[in-house]
Amino acid sequence: MTLADRHATLPTTSGRAMEIITVLLAVWLFISPWVLAYGTGDAWNTWIVSAIIFLISLSALTRATARHEAAKMVLGAWMFISPWVLAFSRPSLGASWNQWIVGAAIFLIAGACMYARRRPEIAGDMHHAHGAR
Repeated sequence: MTLADRHATLPTTSGRAMEIITVLLAVWLFISPWVLAYGTGDAWNTWIVSAIIFLISLSALTRATARHEAAKMVLGAWMFISPWVLAFSRPSLGASWNQWIVGAAIFLIAGACMYARRRPEIAGDMHHAHGAR
C-alpha cells in the first residue's frame, strides 16, 4: 500500500456530486471548440487539458486523493490563464470567456474538495470511511 493509497478515501455523496460536475465540465470543455468556433491552436489546448481533467475526475469518483484535487486545481488555473498565455485569437472571445468561467469553476470545485478532505466537520462521513479500514 502506497502513501497515496493510505490517504485515499471513498468520495462522500457531495464529493461524488462535485466529481460528476467536474466530469461534465470536462465534457463541455472538450466539445466547446466546435460549439464556440475556437481557433485551431486554442482548440488543441482545450482538447488535451479537458481530456486530462476528465480522466482525473473519473479516477477520483472511485478513490479520491489530494493529488487528484491538486492536479485539477493546477489544470483549472491553466484553463483560466491560457487565453492570455496562448494569446487566443480575437475571434475567439467566446472561447476566452469559456476558459475563464470553466477554468475558475474547476479550480474552485477542486479547492472545495481539498478543503473538505482536511475539515472533518465539513467532510462528514469522508473521514469515517477513511478510519473504517
